[in-house]
Amino acid sequence: MKAGLLIFVVLLFTSMSFGQDKKIDQLEVLYSQKHYTKVLRKANKLLAIPDYDYSGMPTFYKSLALFRLASDVEYNPRHPESLEKAIETYIQFLAHSKANIYSKAHYFEIAALKRYLIGLEKDLTAKKELKNAIIIRNFLENQLQTVRPSGLQLPQEQKQEEIVYPIKNKRPNKTHGNNEVYAEEEIMALRSEIISTANAQLGVPYKWAGTSPKGFDCSGYTGFVYNSQGIQLPRSAAAQKEHIEKIKISEAREGDLVFFKSGSKITHVGIVTSAINEPLTMIHASTSSGIITTNIETSKYWRGKLAGVGRIIP
Repeated sequence: MKAGLLIFVVLLFTSMSFGQDKKIDQLEVLYSQKHYTKVLRKANKLLAIPDYDYSGMPTFYKSLALFRLASDVEYNPRHPESLEKAIETYIQFLAHSKANIYSKAHYFEIAALKRYLIGLEKDLTAKKELKNAIIIRNFLENQLQTVRPSGLQLPQEQKQEEIVYPIKNKRPNKTHGNNEVYAEEEIMALRSEIISTANAQLGVPYKWAGTSPKGFDCSGYTGFVYNSQGIQLPRSAAAQKEHIEKIKISEAREGDLVFFKSGSKITHVGIVTSAINEPLTMIHASTSSGIITTNIETSKYWRGKLAGVGRIIP
């Protein structure tokens, strides 16, 4: 009797974990019919039900719906945070234990989302809305991975088009009516916001593995500052260095990242606070003093460990 009951419980759990669920199926149908607000509403209801803690699908469809609504002319003005919320929700989905299985099963939906976001990034760039364009580009490069099921043969996929953000090294003259003026000013404003957020954390103590104003380690601090502007960075200093565009140290400017090494290993990262042609300075999480500013060129310790500079913002 007990053995029979155990088998029943196991079968029931297996059915709940991998079998069909009408409410999940409904999300899929509504999403395919482009009823994104309904998908969002129903996904939120399912996420409030403990029985659905086993499933990552409500989170998956909530994220996809938010991405689509981010370009909706009626929804987005009332919910300007929808793009950042979509990315945050998708990252939550990726943390689910079965995310890889779900991603393979929903390959075509994720591939369609990727095509949509590439198009959205181009549209935002054309409109000079570069902050959100950069957010999308970082998400496409770091979080959105299409996991193709084994054995699936498809026509050759279109290569993602390289998008060059409209910005010059020298500031154009406003009186010329150049369209690039607005783009450069927006980039400068984004750099200024990053430095302002970084400076607001001065004095916060160092904390190993810390990622909040209660305490930071070096990469937790840089990740926090960039995330405040909706730009996701990898967790470690070494991964951040691999993630970004490498530039010459002489080209470093406010908001770029500066890296340091011990031997051949990247061990530290900070945020550049100096302009081009100025002595290289940074704000960073020091193990001894917490968040401080440092002149790298006058510091024998940091100057000797300098490994390079990288750029995320164009």
